[in-house]
Parts: sequence; C-alpha cells; structure tokens
Amino acid sequence: MVLSYLREKGCKLAIVSNTPYHQMVVNKMKKDGIFDFFDAVVTSHKVGIRKPCERIFNYALEVLGGRVDEAVMIGDTPFQDILGAKKIGMKALWMYREADEEPYLVDGIIRGLEEIPKLLKEIAGL
Repeated sequence: MVLSYLREKGCKLAIVSNTPYHQMVVNKMKKDGIFDFFDAVVTSHKVGIRKPCERIFNYALEVLGGRVDEAVMIGDTPFQDILGAKKIGMKALWMYREADEEPYLVDGIIRGLEEIPKLLKEIAGL
C-alpha cells in the first residue's frame, strides 16, 4: 500500500480538503481504514480557508512542521489542488481522472496511486 510506503520513508501526511463538514472527512477516512496513516486532517470547514488559497496549504505545513521545499501536494483538481500548491512553491502531482487539459504547472501526472512512489523518487528523492 502506498500509504505504508510513505510512512516507512518517514513522510508526514495530511489531507487538505474543501468540505462543508470536517467530521465527514474524518469518518470517511476511518471507514476506509486510512485515518491512522495521516498526521493531520486540514479542512476548509475547520480552518475557514478554501483551496486554492495559499493560506490553507501553509496551515497544513505549519501543522506538520514541514517546509514548502520538502512538500509535495498530490491532488485531483488542477485549479484547487495544483494551482493552490504551486502558488506557495510546493511541488505538485496531479492524479489524472478526466479533464479537458492538464495543469501547466504540474510536476508530474499519475493515473493511479501505485505510481506515486516512482514519481516521488524522481521529484523529491524519496
């Protein structure tokens, strides 16, 4: 599992989500069995800031105790996830679902979670 791999590599992980209900995200993560892999759940509901505003990404880094030059955003929305992360200088991987065009700022494109380790090795040295 990719989340196990990232934890073994010492990565700190956060979910950054635009949602009207923080607890809904937490409950979904618990139901899916992934909650314990994450160090933080940062939601627009909880912090009052929505992606792509750079403040929500900075907040997540602050909670994790991370630096922007060490961080990588993996997201599926070019405007909210990729643009938001790039606005603060963060590397970004786009999880391609279906879109008319690729985000031009993206550092890599993945089509499935299994591709994450390879691209993280390339762009972040993990």
